[in-house]
Amino acid sequence: MPCSAVTNADNLQRNKMKKMKAVGYLESKTIDQHDALLDIQLPIPTATDRDL
Repeated sequence: MPCSAVTNADNLQRNKMKKMKAVGYLESKTIDQHDALLDIQLPIPTATDRDL
């Protein structure tokens, strides 16, 4: 049977397509304002070089 090996480059490419949910802000506002914090989606970070 053929064995398909998944390389680190394949995993990096897949992670670039995936998104993670996060909370962020565009400008500093008081927390009582409705748009102080925003729901955003960011690319999933990948560990490189010296990352643990």
